[in-house]
Amino acid sequence: MQFKKNIYLNTTYYYADKIFLDDANTAAADAYHLLGCRAGWKHNLKSQLQINIYAGIDNLLNSNYSLGNDINAFAGRYYNAAPKRNYYAGLSLQWNKKVK
Repeated sequence: MQFKKNIYLNTTYYYADKIFLDDANTAAADAYHLLGCRAGWKHNLKSQLQINIYAGIDNLLNSNYSLGNDINAFAGRYYNAAPKRNYYAGLSLQWNKKVK
C-alpha cells in the first residue's frame, strides 16, 4: 500500500502444506505459515536521486520451518534450520540516470 507523504507498507504471506521427505512417505515436514511486513519512506532528493528508509519483520508468526528440505537425505537429515522472528532496517540511495 502506498500512503500520502511517500510512506508505504508491504506485507507478504506464504503457506506451505505438509510435504513428504522420502520416497516411502514415512517422514514429513509439517505445514507452516510465514508472514512478513515492511514499512518505509521514499523521497526524491533531486530529480535523479531517491532515498528509501525502511524497517521490517520476517517470520512475524515465529513459525518453525525449514529453509529447504532435502528430499531422500542421508541419515534422515532432511531439514535446514530457518531463523525465528527477525527484524531488519535499511537505507538505500538510488541514482536514476536520465534517458535521452
